[in-house]
Amino acid sequence: MVQVFTILFFTGLGFVLLNFLYQLFMQKISMRSWSVVRILGYIFTVVSSVFFAFMNPDWFHSFEGYTCAVAVSWTMPFIEEWLLLLGWDMLKRPRMSV
Repeated sequence: MVQVFTILFFTGLGFVLLNFLYQLFMQKISMRSWSVVRILGYIFTVVSSVFFAFMNPDWFHSFEGYTCAVAVSWTMPFIEEWLLLLGWDMLKRPRMSV
């Protein structure tokens, strides 16, 4: 069962990356545009991340740590997109030092 959710997790992250690359190619990078690929990526990543948090409660020594892990798992696709946008912005506008 863990292998299925591991595959779903990486497939979801791949879908989010694929959507980002498609928007990059079409030159319409926007956090507001929603597509089926992006929605599927979010669903796969969130479901598998929450499953991992529920299956491994021994990783956390308190209820607060467990709650924090579930909250981070819900935001995982947003974090990936934010990192991709940050990386693209850094590549697009290189900083030159004199």
